[in-house]
Amino acid sequence: MARGAKSESADAAFAPSEIRWRVRVELESVFEHRKVRRRLRRLERPFIGTGNRHIDLGAWNEADARTVAMRARAVRGVKHTVPTEIRGRLRRWILRQRVGGNYWSVVDRVVAVGAPETLVGLAPVGDRAKALALLEREL
Repeated sequence: MARGAKSESADAAFAPSEIRWRVRVELESVFEHRKVRRRLRRLERPFIGTGNRHIDLGAWNEADARTVAMRARAVRGVKHTVPTEIRGRLRRWILRQRVGGNYWSVVDRVVAVGAPETLVGLAPVGDRAKALALLEREL
């Protein structure tokens, strides 16, 4: 089995359209990111977002999100977890684009074109890091 095969199969078990909840896993330290991410693979949930001090996991519904949050809290290096519903068709669409591997997502389009994206409500952005920060705030 290839090194990344397990995480790919876990992501494949989830259809992007089924993800309705996000579990934000806050890390104790930025230096724990790699280790915690590796440990979270055992939960067999897709990684739908990441930052310096957090990792977002996908869940089907509220009960599933609470279960994932409880299991994630038991992982060493996790400070706390917050399950939240992903509201709005646009936010779910953006999530499906990310999980589905669409590399020309809305963020990339805003950065490449450099024009305001009225559909998403993002202002023109000069670089990818700023665009990702804006999108992270929206999700």
